[in-house]
Amino acid sequence: HKGLHVLIDAITLIKARPFKLIIYGDDSSPEAARYLRPLLSRSDPAGVEFRGTFPPEKISDVYAGIDVLVVPSLWHENAPLVILYARHAKIPLIVSDLGGMSEFVEHGRTGMVFPAGDSRRLAACLRFFLDHPEEIQAMRRAAKPVKTIADNVRELVEIYQHLLR
Repeated sequence: HKGLHVLIDAITLIKARPFKLIIYGDDSSPEAARYLRPLLSRSDPAGVEFRGTFPPEKISDVYAGIDVLVVPSLWHENAPLVILYARHAKIPLIVSDLGGMSEFVEHGRTGMVFPAGDSRRLAACLRFFLDHPEEIQAMRRAAKPVKTIADNVRELVEIYQHLLR
């Protein structure tokens, strides 16, 4: 449901491009290991690295090493923390066009959105960043600050006050 196979399919469509795909995730369950093993075996070991999970105190270090974050989920997400952290770190996003993800991306300005499950369109998004690496910095500059909890509460109170009038 997280769509890792869509991402692996997409990178196999990109030929002769120097890039590194780093995958983070939990492979401790037998189901996860069975899913992950064949995916990694069909990808270029020089270009794909699975790093497993990391402790919360390392999140800043992990995100500091990311140029573009890809979230190819096949189901609707509820504002995943991985996307919120990326927005906070001003990392351009490539996300599926499903609810809970696409609302956080201004296509072409702060990242890219592709049809869920479409590895060819995802490959096109990845190629865009490979062909135009300067856009990574442009999208970082275009990133809007993440609302604080206090800002969010203030906005909600204003909405309720407006509705009560």
